[in-house]
Amino acid sequence: MSKNFKKLLMLLLFLNIVDTLTTFFGLSLGLRELNPLVNFNNLNSLVLKVFLTILLTVLMSISWNYASKHNLCQVKRFFYCLLVYLNIFYIVIVINNLVVLMFAG
Repeated sequence: MSKNFKKLLMLLLFLNIVDTLTTFFGLSLGLRELNPLVNFNNLNSLVLKVFLTILLTVLMSISWNYASKHNLCQVKRFFYCLLVYLNIFYIVIVINNLVVLMFAG
């Protein structure tokens, strides 16, 4: 697995943790969650979000390794681009959470 791919996977996990923490902090200030798929008032929803994030990173790692062993360059490119876009998406979410928290506090 390439170093860049590993770094992007770790960044995705980190951004998910920061998203979860900033969301919890915002909820404690009386703000509300805008994501209709996640209800942080329910512990099962939080566990599901964390589980799906970990599952996604594991599946992407397995796919990347399989594509590397079988020299499937297009598959590797797809997963690399997907990981880049997911990181950009979560960076925007985390920035949004931080901006909302700055103005809410």
